[in-house]
Amino acid sequence: MQKWFSDKLLPSLVVLLVLWQLFSLGYQPLPWFDEVVFASLGQQFYQFGTFHVPVIAIEDEVPLYGWVYFAGVGFLQDFLGESIFGFRLFNFLCGLGLLVFFFRLLPAQTPRWYWLLLFCADPFFSVSWHEGRMDITALSLCMVCFWLLKKSQELTKSCFFIVLSGLLAALALQVTPRCGFVLLGFVAFFFVNLKAKWNILIYWVIILVLIYSVWILIYFKSYITFWDYYTNSRAVMQKGSSFLSWFVGGELYVPKHEYLLLLLTAIASIFVIYKAFKSKILDENKAIFYCGWAVIALFYLLVKDYGPYSVFILPFLYLILAQTAIMLQAKRLVFILMLLLATHHAAYLGLRIVQLGLTWPLRQHENAFKLIKSTIPRGSRVIGDPLYYYAVRQAGSNYQLCDYYLTKPERLKYHLEKYNFQYLVVSKHLATYKGDIAQLYLQGADLELVAELDIKLPIRKETILSYLPISQTENYGYNAKIYKRINR
Repeated sequence: MQKWFSDKLLPSLVVLLVLWQLFSLGYQPLPWFDEVVFASLGQQFYQFGTFHVPVIAIEDEVPLYGWVYFAGVGFLQDFLGESIFGFRLFNFLCGLGLLVFFFRLLPAQTPRWYWLLLFCADPFFSVSWHEGRMDITALSLCMVCFWLLKKSQELTKSCFFIVLSGLLAALALQVTPRCGFVLLGFVAFFFVNLKAKWNILIYWVIILVLIYSVWILIYFKSYITFWDYYTNSRAVMQKGSSFLSWFVGGELYVPKHEYLLLLLTAIASIFVIYKAFKSKILDENKAIFYCGWAVIALFYLLVKDYGPYSVFILPFLYLILAQTAIMLQAKRLVFILMLLLATHHAAYLGLRIVQLGLTWPLRQHENAFKLIKSTIPRGSRVIGDPLYYYAVRQAGSNYQLCDYYLTKPERLKYHLEKYNFQYLVVSKHLATYKGDIAQLYLQGADLELVAELDIKLPIRKETILSYLPISQTENYGYNAKIYKRINR
């Protein structure tokens, strides 16, 4: 029975969960700011090799993150078309790679499929896997890099593993420099491993620096220009702060989804450290334990997080928990920890499924596309919030965001005079949560209402939704009004 559970049921549940994630990829969440900016930049980079972002009212290039992620998402958008699924698929595939190497890093003595299921069902990982940000891509490269570093310690001839690990580390930094703290945390692996081959670390750092330098010298031309770009304020910034200030600065922010996981990991680790004073349980298993905590500590010390970046430490929290489960040798305690996490994850997943089911009619992208295609002529200049980016682009028109970058008066002036917009899309979400911006544009230009999408849910469904203890911001779906500008 136990063998059937571990060898058949758990792998089947992981596959079902992955298929569910793939199915819901285009429906949850709805298009949002970071996603459409990256989609716009990705297409621009793949087609023209520049870092311009056509969807925002800024004409500067933004090489803030690097080229790797944008080359990937740009290729898939070019192949599959500009769509929610086409953009998010690249991140989803990277997430699959992350799951594979997370599984390989789990201790062989643990129920690895169970830990993989918990990680795959983690609420924050699930959200990050869908959002279309580059963090999962960078994290997957970091995990492969770490696995290769561990392998290089075990083999006599490890040149290939060292070179490949250094290459992937450099590519991860060219996805987002923010993942640098993860790579720095990997150095702890050498300090706590008594059999560490220090020459491997030296070669690894040299390879990483050399490959990353190629990116710096090709695009920025010099290290001074590179440093200047990140440390001086730019017009693309809203408040004149530097890009470096966006990245660095510990916030000690913990997403509410991860309260339980972080608490359980901390408690289990304290028990392990306490037992370590009486025995040598850390001697054989300390590498991943200390390396994981080094990554977590560096994250909270160095990274300015306001929500999405905690995904970088997620796999290390689970690896630490799996490792402590072996160290503690307390089956009842380990069972309670796993049961608490499983219950938490299942409850959140159930709520998300219920929400998706109740709001299904509102989340149909086809409704938005049909509305745009039947109302706005191909080749038009359109503005609105992120929600309608894909629909407008698929219908063959240009799109810019009316709710981000520059000051509100500057943005309105830019869209009236320079961009010279022809249509304004005011989604129900924009009107509700950023009503001042909607009113600014409605009053600042001569507009007439030409179309509206207003799908209403039955009262019974709205009542149920109002009681769900999760975000309600997407419950308006694609409902929107379209205005045509007259007397331009």
